[in-house]
Amino acid sequence: MNWEEEIIALKVKVAKIETDIENLLTWQATQNGSLQRLDSKVDNIHKMLMGGIAALALSLVSTVITLLVTISSK
Repeated sequence: MNWEEEIIALKVKVAKIETDIENLLTWQATQNGSLQRLDSKVDNIHKMLMGGIAALALSLVSTVITLLVTISSK
């Protein structure tokens, strides 16, 4: 293989690599968007769980207070 053929072969390889990189960058941008949406959903679930735990804690505290008041009034 002479140098002209080698240069042509290298140009073909570089063109393929450039195409692959462009495809990977497009895929990465799509993945980043998907990850951001997923992160938002996880944050919403986290907020809902924290709200539920807070409601449960308040309910428990009010039940204990009610029991203490009922016991102490007897």
